[in-house]
Amino acid sequence: MRHVDALVWHLRKNGWIRTGRTAGFFWELPHGITCARPRTLRGILAELRDAWRRDDWGKQEWDAFFAALPPQRRSLGRMLRDAAAAGMREKNLVGNAAAEARLEQELRDVVRLGEEATFLWAFGVAEFLREESIPRGPGRGAVCGSLLAYVLGITRVNPLAHGLLWERFLAQRSLRALHGGIQFDLSDLCWDQIESRYGGEGIELRKLGFLFLRAPHEIHRAFELLRDAGVDCPCPDQLPLDDPKVYDMLSSGHCQNVFQLHGWDAEYHEPPIVRDLLRTLQPRNFRELVAFLSLFRPPALKAGLIDAYIAAKHSGGIHHQSLVLNEALAETYGVLIYQEQAMQIVHRLAGLPHLDAYRWIRALSLCPREAAAIFLQGCRKLRCATDVAASALALLQANGPCAYNKAHAVAYGIMTCQTAWLEVHHPDVEKSAREEVGTEGVHHERADG
Repeated sequence: MRHVDALVWHLRKNGWIRTGRTAGFFWELPHGITCARPRTLRGILAELRDAWRRDDWGKQEWDAFFAALPPQRRSLGRMLRDAAAAGMREKNLVGNAAAEARLEQELRDVVRLGEEATFLWAFGVAEFLREESIPRGPGRGAVCGSLLAYVLGITRVNPLAHGLLWERFLAQRSLRALHGGIQFDLSDLCWDQIESRYGGEGIELRKLGFLFLRAPHEIHRAFELLRDAGVDCPCPDQLPLDDPKVYDMLSSGHCQNVFQLHGWDAEYHEPPIVRDLLRTLQPRNFRELVAFLSLFRPPALKAGLIDAYIAAKHSGGIHHQSLVLNEALAETYGVLIYQEQAMQIVHRLAGLPHLDAYRWIRALSLCPREAAAIFLQGCRKLRCATDVAASALALLQANGPCAYNKAHAVAYGIMTCQTAWLEVHHPDVEKSAREEVGTEGVHHERADG
């Protein structure tokens, strides 16, 4: 099925368009775009694009739009809940008390902010990509901390499995006046396909971010080649993240053709510093790999955090005098690496909600004196020992500005593992896929989101 035909089918299946006796399409939108005249799919999508470009739709306009649909689809919130419930069943999360409570919290926040349409549109695009078998990555940025995005298929990262926080994404969206949107990878949708779908004009969808990456397409093609050759192997999303052979290779310093770890020149020669640091660290699991990817960035390198992390790992970890610090930093051997860790520390010691804790971290570098006063005041209210509060504040002041978004690091770390797995077990196939995909129109991207 061709992409445009599949999109028509998808829109019709979900009640977004209906076919009249004239075999034309009737698109029901607010703001006067309600006339039932035959039109082409290109015209329909051009109208849709223009409506988004105007950026003048609020919840009332969207509710008016859905009022024309069948009764079971009249409520944006109901539609979102139904899609989320189906996703929970598909992910085998029904009956998981933690998952159900987390999902309910996220749904309440989304409805409160009036952002149901944002998730529904992203869900629709993700469904289309899946139905067309268009390769895309596990996700990008703080949205990977959303369980709702995971069960809807917008991302492929289970935040509960990696200790990711919904509030990290929620805070980012609030700070950007909710216009930042949900970002996901449309890896092999080249511009001519997009132009044919949206009437030959540029993409200006306010709430959807398009990121073009080479890695998801290479991974997808490699597994196609393996299946064509009769090799029995799991799909990329089911690959083990802690394959010992992968970490044997990385610990030896070999990272050629591995996403985020290879060099940026055409010959894929990794910089010596990457090889040397991998040999020194000797990563043995996905947790250590994600930490390495988070630390191999200019701010953390300049602050010496990667050296501190390597030393802490090989010495058994840093022990803090606070139980809260020890628990929050256990996964990184006592070194503060992630923004999510800092949020947990501020929340537990100073009593700030997670959402306010992230905003406090942002304020720490802008107005350090005021931020310190807020933190210490909160610690006193919770009767935290003075020396514990002082040591925690010193740690946050030292490492907080370099702390990284763990959700993004985990998502890109998954692609790092997938490409490393191919390099270990099927290097010839990996090479063939890489050569077939080519380099035109794509770019390499490290975990800098």
